[in-house]
Amino acid sequence: MKDVTSTALVPTAAPPPYNSLPDAKPCSPKPDYGNPAFPQANLYELEQRVFVDQWSIPYKKDESLAKCLIAATNLAKEGQCESNSDCRNFMESCMPECFRKLLTALAVRNWQPDVQEGVYNMLMLLIDLTVERLGYNPVPEKLLSNVLTMAFDPEAEFHIKNKSRQSTLEQGLVVYAKSRGSLDPYGWLLDVINKFGSRGGFDKILAKFGENLTANEMAALLNPLAVCAQFLNPDTTCSLLSPCMNKAISYIKGLTDDDLKNKNIGSVTELLKAVKMLCVYLWPQEIASTSTLCLDVILRMLKCSHFNARMNGLKELIKLIDDCSATGASSKAAIDAEQLQNWMAENNVLSITLESNIDQAQYMDKIKSIIEFVGQRLSIEELTKIWSMQDRQNCQVVDNIHGIMAAASTKFSQQQFDHLITLISKAWRGSSDITWRRLLTFIGKLGKESNQGKVSTKLLDLLWELLHLNSLPQAHVEQFVEEFFSILSEMGNRDSAKRQYVARCVDDIKKNMCVIPALKMLRHISGAKGSAGSKGPPYKQDKFIFNELNRSHEVVKLVSTSLATCHRDAVKLANGKSVLPLVLVDGIYSHKEHVMTHLEFLQFLLKDGSQYLPWNRAKEIWDTLVTNPDACSSDREMCFEWFEKCLPDLEADTQSLLFQHKLLKMDPSQVGSKAFSCFKTYFEHVNIHESKLKKRPGVLIVEKLELSGIDFLWQISLAAPEEEIAEMAIDFILDLSYKFLSPRLKKDVVSLHHRFINECYNRLKAVAETIGDTAMTTAVSNATKTLTAMAVSEAISLSLPKRTNRSQNICRLLHLAERYISSIEGQHSVPRVILPHGASFYGFPVTLCIVSDTIKDSVKIRCHSNATVGSMKEKVARLFKQIPSNLQISMDDIPLPSTEDQKRLSQYKLKDNQKIHVKVIGSGLILPSEIEEDSVVPLATSQVSTMAAATASPSAGQQPSFYLEQEKQLPGVVISSGGNVFEMLYQLASMDDPRIAEQVQTLLHLIPPDPAVIDALDQICMKSSPAAPPVPPPRLSGSPKKSGSPAPREKTPVEGSDVVLRRLLDPNGRNPFRLLYNLQVLSARLMPTNQDACSNVFCENFLQAGGLSHVLRVLHRDGLPQDVDYAVRQGIYFTALQITRFLICGQNVPHALQSSSTSSVSTTCGAPSPVKPTTPKKLQVDLVRMTPFSTVTPIIKTMSRALLEEVVDSLVRVAWAAAAGQL
Repeated sequence: MKDVTSTALVPTAAPPPYNSLPDAKPCSPKPDYGNPAFPQANLYELEQRVFVDQWSIPYKKDESLAKCLIAATNLAKEGQCESNSDCRNFMESCMPECFRKLLTALAVRNWQPDVQEGVYNMLMLLIDLTVERLGYNPVPEKLLSNVLTMAFDPEAEFHIKNKSRQSTLEQGLVVYAKSRGSLDPYGWLLDVINKFGSRGGFDKILAKFGENLTANEMAALLNPLAVCAQFLNPDTTCSLLSPCMNKAISYIKGLTDDDLKNKNIGSVTELLKAVKMLCVYLWPQEIASTSTLCLDVILRMLKCSHFNARMNGLKELIKLIDDCSATGASSKAAIDAEQLQNWMAENNVLSITLESNIDQAQYMDKIKSIIEFVGQRLSIEELTKIWSMQDRQNCQVVDNIHGIMAAASTKFSQQQFDHLITLISKAWRGSSDITWRRLLTFIGKLGKESNQGKVSTKLLDLLWELLHLNSLPQAHVEQFVEEFFSILSEMGNRDSAKRQYVARCVDDIKKNMCVIPALKMLRHISGAKGSAGSKGPPYKQDKFIFNELNRSHEVVKLVSTSLATCHRDAVKLANGKSVLPLVLVDGIYSHKEHVMTHLEFLQFLLKDGSQYLPWNRAKEIWDTLVTNPDACSSDREMCFEWFEKCLPDLEADTQSLLFQHKLLKMDPSQVGSKAFSCFKTYFEHVNIHESKLKKRPGVLIVEKLELSGIDFLWQISLAAPEEEIAEMAIDFILDLSYKFLSPRLKKDVVSLHHRFINECYNRLKAVAETIGDTAMTTAVSNATKTLTAMAVSEAISLSLPKRTNRSQNICRLLHLAERYISSIEGQHSVPRVILPHGASFYGFPVTLCIVSDTIKDSVKIRCHSNATVGSMKEKVARLFKQIPSNLQISMDDIPLPSTEDQKRLSQYKLKDNQKIHVKVIGSGLILPSEIEEDSVVPLATSQVSTMAAATASPSAGQQPSFYLEQEKQLPGVVISSGGNVFEMLYQLASMDDPRIAEQVQTLLHLIPPDPAVIDALDQICMKSSPAAPPVPPPRLSGSPKKSGSPAPREKTPVEGSDVVLRRLLDPNGRNPFRLLYNLQVLSARLMPTNQDACSNVFCENFLQAGGLSHVLRVLHRDGLPQDVDYAVRQGIYFTALQITRFLICGQNVPHALQSSSTSSVSTTCGAPSPVKPTTPKKLQVDLVRMTPFSTVTPIIKTMSRALLEEVVDSLVRVAWAAAAGQL
């Protein structure tokens, strides 16, 4: 068995036999519930092979297709094709698909001759079926239109492939088809037609026309004959078809208006087409009359009021238009284009079509083709009439009219196009914003449809004229620029047009007329990308435009001058008031938009035009937008941002001049974020150019300390009105002063610290001189002299701050010093021996709420505000029976890294019951079970040895000299070494400004205690032990002596202990702030956080010297003046009560020892005791166990009644006052 397959596309491949196909499966017959005469199995097999991608159609007479055709023919003889469901399915679905693929598939060209002959045989069987089916009603429209028409079509692939074949049928007496002298005989096609005639096909068609037929049925009967009309024998067929033609023409002529409204009216045009095709070859003399008949029907349809009829008329008219340019057999039946145009003009077809339904988009699309076809035959009157149809119509109608006019404009003559431009100009005048927008869109469409040189030039001239007629809204101006540029970019001779409009734009800028559109046009013409909202694509830059602008027009000077002119116009509009950014300068664009457009165009010229901004032009722009007294803040911000972006486009000399003469001359109190960013950028570039800075990826490196503009940076940090700007300046100063220094400059860190601190002192001195406070000026001068003696520094000229800003300047200078110390000492992770003042005494109690996934309920632990983060971590680690390195601890979702272990809790913004989130992340060393609960979590062996060496008391002799030398180089230690700094800070704290006092207190907490206070307390030990040799007691580790002074101290008159204590603790004779500080130092001596042996001796000596009575005096009713700051008063009372409890009861600080939780945890934030020889395991435990303070003898047991009553009275008064918030 063989079949036709789609795989035969390869010329050398033969069609495979059906039984060799992988998809071929034996078909199981389906039960037949109807007439068994039709072979169901063959039908099912055929369907499985036809309706697939890799189709395979049997072509042998003993295979499925032939069997089905024969069976259908037999049923047709009995008139039962439609009554049999399988036969009906075959004829309506399967058979048309088979012949479509057999006759029209491209694979036909590659089939072998035996396959071609098989298809020929199938066509003969098809003719038999068709003739038999014509024997009874109804007319088989689908069979005739879909299948027989393909079989008779000489342009089918099968007939083209076999057009050289000779006829194989014996010619009878009657010849229905014959070759007309063509080189190709089309023998097989003639055989098919003659077979149809010899079987009585023509006779049956004639018989059918004797019945009452519809247009569909008549078209179905004539269409197969029309496609092969060129091969029909007139001698035989004319007599048979003449009655059919007459009836068809009579039917068409007799159509009523109701018939024209019918949705099946399209069949009439098919019938007309078939009639005309037959006339071309059989009745040539009737061609004109049939053409006229066709046009009359279309005209009647167009004049009909029914939309469907008009739409069908348009479709048929467009088909006629398309046939005019078509080729092939159908073109012979087409109406000549000239005849069709004349007919349309004589009958006003275009006007008729536009009488209604112009709001329907699909309807207007058809009319667009008609107008394009009419083209230059369209009269000026008709053109005007079409344009006027949009008057007082909705937007849809306007868009439709514009659409068809734009499409038809490609065929317009010069006169027609000029008239259209005149119509646009008239419509523009006096129109609304909506009309302007639609007209601009229409002009853009015209430019896209007809991109001819003359037409585009006229459209550009029209746009330019319209732009200068009215003050367009801003959105329309933007649209104008887009449409103008879209037309210009499509022109063939765009270079000359660009030169012309560049000159026009420059002229407008010089005249200060339409400046913004002119600048936008120049930017687009030069090849810039559109704005963010622009729809147009980016275009390459035209270098010749840049050259033209620079050579002929000095465009940089032109734009900078225009900017100054526009700014003066805005000032005039302000009429003596401040210039508002949103004021409309030209009625369209605001002042801000004018400035921005000028700057953006200049930036474009500099970057894309390879231009550099000279100093005179940069100065002009700066003077216009920054130093100009009429400039507003918006002007300055845009200018700062622009200069920052354009820095690479300024010559090096211009950068330096702008930095020195403009940026450094700004008022530091007026510097905003944009100004600071601009200053910082130029600061870096200028110093890099001067080889004072080096730029490496992601970081700057300072090579020289004397940086250009550094003094102005200090001024910004002190005078900036916004704290955010001040913080940015401070950060930059700190980076330049230490962090970004090269390794060469960091070799002598002590000198660097002296240099920075001396800078702060000099500026404090400048502030003190404005205040007129002699005492403070003297204190600052003494501190400056001390530092100058310690490290020589160059004198700098300082601009004196305004008196109104002195408090801000002082606060920020103190903050600078605080940040400097914190940033550097934060990198020192080894536990301190020389403790800062804030870490040397116990602060306020703090409750922390420990939250973790590993514990069910939250646990509260108690610390104090001066405890280090490291000590808090150790408490938490002991709670979890882990070492701190196994825990991830965070506060407010911010992790606390190990580098911050030496920071105090008070340096964080703690809330009441602050939540601490803990997560166990490691599986390292775990607390052994034999360690008692009140001990701290043991550290790893390496950590223990390091911690032991780092935290041991200096008196124990275990601190390595390396760490001690490192501490002596820390900025806090360096500052405290010059003792006069404390006197200056005390003077600052005495000013009537709580902000300054708070900042001083913060700074004092970062540096070791005042050596003068330490010395005064040391005298108590010396005076209270007459039997002991006059050797001073061991010095507190947190109070280093003044370094760099090897000479012995001068002997001063020895004061008694009572005098010393009264000088330190007298609430009436001492400044409250200094009293608080002295009490804190005293607390550190009595209850040091890093306990050493000397604290017990000092405690006994202090009691013997009557120190308790001096502390109690602070708690008396009139102990403190009424005007003391509440925070200072609260601190004084808290520290005094802390000391009193310790001295009277002989106990330690409660909140330093206990924890509040479901399972009680107790610890002390102290240092480990001296290490004794022991086993390694015992050593590990002893090193981390906390040693409580050595208690003194509780003097409450030996106190006199009067003293006890005094104590109780003071405590009751303070307790009640504190409870009422009235300390």
